[in-house]
Amino acid sequence: MEKHYFTLRDSMTMTETTVVRKLENWVESLTKSHSGILDNFQTNETFIGYHQDTTASYVKTEWKRIQDKRNETRPLDQVPAYLDHLLKECKNRLLRTVSYDGLVRFSLSDEVKVKVSESNGK
Repeated sequence: MEKHYFTLRDSMTMTETTVVRKLENWVESLTKSHSGILDNFQTNETFIGYHQDTTASYVKTEWKRIQDKRNETRPLDQVPAYLDHLLKECKNRLLRTVSYDGLVRFSLSDEVKVKVSESNGK
């Protein structure tokens, strides 16, 4: 019997998938820092509850929230400013799930501080 494996990403548009990839690249850049401080630190050790569908779930949830709040007639994926806002909101949600160990390691890494401040638009 053949088993089928379905993830949230399977139901996403190309634009949503692109945002998920950008978010995953950002997550990986935080957890795979080249500073030596974060070596061998796994993503699920950095972000509490992180799994393979976390980024897709955040993108879907934030997409819907932004879509419902805005007063724009064009689809969300046709407005670059909304896509930037979507990515920023997803990054902020992920930052709220950083574990204590992750916070300590982040505080020791200047490279991570720069990436976190960039995610906040600073």
